[in-house]
Amino acid sequence: MERVPPEVVDERHRKVTMIGLAMYVGTGLVLSLVMWAIATTTPEPFLEDASQLPLVRLLFLSVSLLEAGTLALFKFWMIPSGLSKASAAGAQAAEVPQGREQTVKIFGLELAPGQSQVPGKQSPPDYLFGMTLAMWAICEVPMILGFVVFTMGRQLLDIGIFWSLSLLLALVFVPRRWTWHDWIGRAAGKAQTATGTSKPSR
Repeated sequence: MERVPPEVVDERHRKVTMIGLAMYVGTGLVLSLVMWAIATTTPEPFLEDASQLPLVRLLFLSVSLLEAGTLALFKFWMIPSGLSKASAAGAQAAEVPQGREQTVKIFGLELAPGQSQVPGKQSPPDYLFGMTLAMWAICEVPMILGFVVFTMGRQLLDIGIFWSLSLLLALVFVPRRWTWHDWIGRAAGKAQTATGTSKPSR
């Protein structure tokens, strides 16, 4: 497997972080405006029976905890496993003659170093980009649930609870730049072991 330049990994991580933060902040601003509009136009809560609010809150908190479990599954199993499989497939297809290291042409498709060398497959940074963006989206779910609970009961405490949980999920589970480097390095090592190529990376 051809070594992915660190600057490529850093650039892709920087882009997905900016997009994820923009999504997160944008969702928060939109929900805040909608909550303000609802509070000013319809002061009465949507849930007529206030005694049902604790049950609704508990239900949505349970859903948020399930989201935490989903994120943990992404971070500790799905992403490392998928990256290892993609890297192994790339390593098997990367047997290129000497002098053809700058670009690789497969079925008329010319690939630059750092790109996937398997048609239809993503390069490791692109794979991590998509999975990390999905994790950012999952982290927004408690924020949306908090908005729903607020419309039902009109209690600002619900906003604080659910939005804090959303932020906590992002801080704990969204992979950092060094995590990307660690995953790619481990996947490359496993791919070399699987294909019997133990040549040092350049």
